Amino acid sequence: MLIIHQPPLFMAVVVILWRIWHSRNRVVFEGKQFGFAALMRQFTQQYQEWTNLSVDGVQHQGCPQALDLIPGSHNSLICRCDGTTKLGSHSARGIVLLNHEGEILLARGLQLAIIDDRLVVKLLVLGESMIWCLEHEFAKTIFEGDVKIVIGKIIQAETRDNWI
Repeated sequence: MLIIHQPPLFMAVVVILWRIWHSRNRVVFEGKQFGFAALMRQFTQQYQEWTNLSVDGVQHQGCPQALDLIPGSHNSLICRCDGTTKLGSHSARGIVLLNHEGEILLARGLQLAIIDDRLVVKLLVLGESMIWCLEHEFAKTIFEGDVKIVIGKIIQAETRDNWI
């Protein structure tokens, strides 16, 4: 069993798994072929981009709007994350950490390099959110995010093969 405690190792595992999964799907569904060297180049590039995007969290005072919150247990935290991209432009991501009453504890956001696949952005943001909570030793964390695109991919895949 692999136990991952160090954030860089955790991110490497997330990026490797994503790259293998994404490449496999391109082979199966688009007929694209990838060699090991190309796969490693893509992994190295993505890993370097993500390890260079470290920004300290920003303290936030107060909450300007009501949050739709399903309360967690008294000691749990809620980590909301989302990412977006516009074709040919930069991508962005945001992470907000809430206590069990919905009060914002920490928030961070960052513009990313060009990533033209929204699903990739959303999955990478989820991975970074997990790392962020791991770095701050937040053990009881509920992760929430926009999964519409993931559900769309699942529905789309059900008409072919189950690949997600």
